[in-house]
Amino acid sequence: MDEKTFTVKEVLTEVQALLQSIDYQLEEPEIPKEFMGKPDFYGKRREGVTTHEIAGFVKKDAKEITRGVAQLWTIKRQLGEYMDYVIALPPQNEGDLVDVMRADNNKLLKKIRRDKFQIWLCNPQEKSICCVFGTPQDSLFTQHLKFRDMKIESHTSSGGQK
Repeated sequence: MDEKTFTVKEVLTEVQALLQSIDYQLEEPEIPKEFMGKPDFYGKRREGVTTHEIAGFVKKDAKEITRGVAQLWTIKRQLGEYMDYVIALPPQNEGDLVDVMRADNNKLLKKIRRDKFQIWLCNPQEKSICCVFGTPQDSLFTQHLKFRDMKIESHTSSGGQK
């Protein structure tokens, strides 16, 4: 494999750099101490009377998306509906992502859609982040992210029909 692999730390650093470049203040979310998990990244950006928030987890590969979705769902229960929730990954094989999302009769795909989660692929070497699933609530991201619709439903999977 000629493709460079990136560590979780490298991806996290690149995501944080993007957030800071568009005036997000990185901070700790207001989650009770007894709560078991905190996101890998969390930030707020004020725009007039509106406050935009984002929280997410960085995972090393597509196989960890299922765990990331469970973690996002848990923090969403604590932080609320009205913010962006993201799973950030280093560059991945599109087929692997599709297989994970479509496994078990599209179970994960349905959860991600229902909860309006996003999946970002981050390439620290190229200083680029591509949103491959979901849409950010903060429209400022449309100027700073690349977007690619994977059209998951159009991919054939060894798991059978939709």
